[in-house]
Amino acid sequence: MVLTVLKSCTNEEIIIENQQNDEENENIKAIKTLINPFEGIEKYVHIYKVQVQPITSNIMRYCMREKDWIINQEYFK
Repeated sequence: MVLTVLKSCTNEEIIIENQQNDEENENIKAIKTLINPFEGIEKYVHIYKVQVQPITSNIMRYCMREKDWIINQEYFK
């Protein structure tokens, strides 16, 4: 199973890709729900996305090269 970048995928695409486990799908939805406010508030203030990783216990990180969010796959093993 490959957990890909989140911002470029819709919730439906993520679920289709990860049909193996309903619990994992719920975890991915929760992470996506956490990312959306960061993306929305960025219109008004600057968000240091790289600093979100330690706040969330490393469950997700922001890739500066790809300019996108990536889920830490260690949480799904």
